[in-house]
Amino acid sequence: METTGECRCGRITMELTAEPLLTFQCHCDGCQKMMASAFSLTAKVPAEGFRVITSEPVLSGLQTGPAHYYCPHCKSCLFSELPGQESVVNLRMTLFEGLKSYPPFIEVFLSEKLPWVQPSAPRQYQRAPAPDEMADLIIDYAKWQERTA
Repeated sequence: METTGECRCGRITMELTAEPLLTFQCHCDGCQKMMASAFSLTAKVPAEGFRVITSEPVLSGLQTGPAHYYCPHCKSCLFSELPGQESVVNLRMTLFEGLKSYPPFIEVFLSEKLPWVQPSAPRQYQRAPAPDEMADLIIDYAKWQERTA
């Protein structure tokens, strides 16, 4: 896969040259507030397959937990890096044309979802999957992608 993405104002452009390892929809309160939406759509990708092309994203004001990066001009949430997961980056899927056709494979934090949201992903979690489940989820996602491609 090769696709580019950009923030709302277009000042930050990004490139993705790797297939997603996993796609997910997060319903946690934090994502609802960060995205000003009912959920966030994320593609977990290998860090070596992602780069920022133009401009410099800034780290969000919230300095605990995941590192969320934004455009300093339009404030679009671009991507996140999780502590202990330096080999992957979590991209906001709707910023990349090439990712818009990828449905979420898992939904997380259903315990915090808005009441009118109807979950539809193949795997669903009231909270988040355990870290030791991630390798199997990535394998299952690849198999699912092969069947649905």
